[in-house]
Amino acid sequence: VEFKGEEGDGDGLSRELFVVAAKAFCDPQTGVFRHFPSGLVWFPSQASSHGDTFLLAGTFFGMALYNHCQTPFPFPRALFKKMRDVEPTLEDLEELMPAVGRNLKNILKEESEHKLESLHMTFVQMEEGGSVVELKKDGANIVVTKHNRKEFVDLYVNYTLNESVRKPFEDFMRDQLLLLSIKMEIARPSLILSLQQNVRYVYYEASHQTIKNFWTVFHKLPEEKKKKFLGNILTL
Repeated sequence: VEFKGEEGDGDGLSRELFVVAAKAFCDPQTGVFRHFPSGLVWFPSQASSHGDTFLLAGTFFGMALYNHCQTPFPFPRALFKKMRDVEPTLEDLEELMPAVGRNLKNILKEESEHKLESLHMTFVQMEEGGSVVELKKDGANIVVTKHNRKEFVDLYVNYTLNESVRKPFEDFMRDQLLLLSIKMEIARPSLILSLQQNVRYVYYEASHQTIKNFWTVFHKLPEEKKKKFLGNILTL
C-alpha cells in the first residue's frame, strides 16, 4: 500500500488503510452498521439498499485478517461465531444489547405466571423503523407464558442475530479472501486481539493485575493451545 506524497515503513501504511476503512464503515453518519450503547455495531435489519457495501466491508475485513492487521471494527462475539457456523446464544445477544438480554433472562426466570402474562407480550418483535415482525405464524396472537417463554426467547435471539440480518451478513461473507482466512485459521490472531479488546469482565477491570497476568501468560502459549482456547470460547 502506498499513499501519494506520503512515505511509510514496513506495513504501517497497510495498517493505516485498514484503520481508516474500518472507521469509515463504522461511522454512524454513514448508516452502514447499527450502533448500540454497548459500543458494538451490528448489521441493519434486512438491509436491501446498500448495494455492494457489505461485500466491500467484508473484503476489507478479510484483507485485514489475512494480513494480520488489527482493525477497529467493534463487532460482537456473535459475528465471529457466525463466521464459523456456530449458533449465537442469548449471552451473545446480551453482549450486543445488554438491556434486551437482561430482560429476556428475567422472562426466563420469572416464577409468577400472572406477572408474566400481565406483560401482554406476544411472539412479535419491533423492527428498527417501527414495524412489527411475527416471530412465528400468527405470533401476534400468541401470548408469552411460562410454558412457551423459552421458545419465545430462542426465536427472539435467532431473529435478531440471524434472520433479520441474513442478507447483509451473506453479502459480508461473499468475499473469498475472508472465507479463505477463516478456513486456513489465519483469522485467529486478529480474532484473539479483538476478543481481548471487547471482552466484558465480571468483578474485574481490564486494568486489574490478574487480567494483565492472564493475557501475558496466554500470549506465551503455543499456537495449538491458543487455538483450543479460542475454539472453546467461540462455542460457549
